[in-house]
Amino acid sequence: MVEQKRRTAMDGWIARESGEWAEEKLYYLERYFYAFNQATKKAFDRRVYVDLLAGPGRCYLKDRPEKEFSGSPILALTGEAPFSSVLCVEGDTRNAEALKHRIAGCARATTASVVSGNANAPETIGQVREALSGRKTLGLIFVDTLGLSDVSFRTLQEITADRRADLIYTFQVSDVTRNIGEALNNDNEAARFTKAFGDSDWETAWEAHVRGFAGTVDVADALTSFFELRLQSGLGYRYVKSLHRLMKNSKNAPLYRLILASHSELAPKLWEGVAKIEFGGQRGLF
Repeated sequence: MVEQKRRTAMDGWIARESGEWAEEKLYYLERYFYAFNQATKKAFDRRVYVDLLAGPGRCYLKDRPEKEFSGSPILALTGEAPFSSVLCVEGDTRNAEALKHRIAGCARATTASVVSGNANAPETIGQVREALSGRKTLGLIFVDTLGLSDVSFRTLQEITADRRADLIYTFQVSDVTRNIGEALNNDNEAARFTKAFGDSDWETAWEAHVRGFAGTVDVADALTSFFELRLQSGLGYRYVKSLHRLMKNSKNAPLYRLILASHSELAPKLWEGVAKIEFGGQRGLF
């Protein structure tokens, strides 16, 4: 797992170092929270938000540490259109304690809980599945990875099996770009890629790219498309759509894409609606 830098925030608890790309990601995520809850509140008695890699609930900008902003769990709790309940999973003890403190200060704190444990652990998977149970329950799972295999594909399979839950996944394009060569020549790195994609067919996708059969000139795009197909074939999602924006760092290097997966045709329409106004106020392509 990628190690994140941290410091003490203004509220006295640790915060995670981030870049402006994190603000951009959270901008789209917060807009989708609102659209999701508004669109589904009449059809589902319970709308459950699950954050599998929740973090401490507070971030700061690397280049401007005085600039702090709320992380995804806090946004899920403080939005205008609320979730029925919020479940946060965090494997780092210090992050989990900071998150509990920040949640306690939210008006809807009683609707939230924090699991201090590894997202891939069987007991954690069981707790998440229990939170998503119920005939009139709809889940929204956010998987904000820092590296490809932070949450294994098998974990996603086990959590979502016979559960009605949409997925928003941070696909780490930068990890693919940096490490694809090593993955093709090193068994340990190959196993990490296989853990992320759920099978070893990512190598076949890479070969199709090299031979010009993948319809893309970029290997990261080819494997992003392959991961989208895996969400359909391996998890049974009918509708899978990447956000139009490829998140980049301050040097314009690609970092990640947000991918939405759902069983409902409404979800990609909401996703496109969220993208119409880009971060910074510019009108998007949709």
